[in-house]
Amino acid sequence: MIRWLWLLFACAACVQAPVPEPGVRIYRQACARCHDTGKHGAQRIGDREGWRSRLGQGRDTLLEHSIRGFEGAVGHMPPRGGNPALSDADVAAALNYLLEQSR
Repeated sequence: MIRWLWLLFACAACVQAPVPEPGVRIYRQACARCHDTGKHGAQRIGDREGWRSRLGQGRDTLLEHSIRGFEGAVGHMPPRGGNPALSDADVAAALNYLLEQSR
């Protein structure tokens, strides 16, 4: 019996929590504070209708606004989600995640 318990504890110690994909991680760190709540007029993640109209501008335009920032009539998007340390690839990964969750 003790042998089985020992084996169970040994196996449990080897299990690690999954590491989120870069887009998920970056979204949570830089984007969620606005896109989860709609703060500053941000389009909320998961709002299919709202994202459909924005996607009409084209993904490249959305990426440019995400990287350089954007001041619109309704909302404000800070450059790189307010984190200047993010690379263009980081911003693209976060945008991909956001759009995937909003389809």
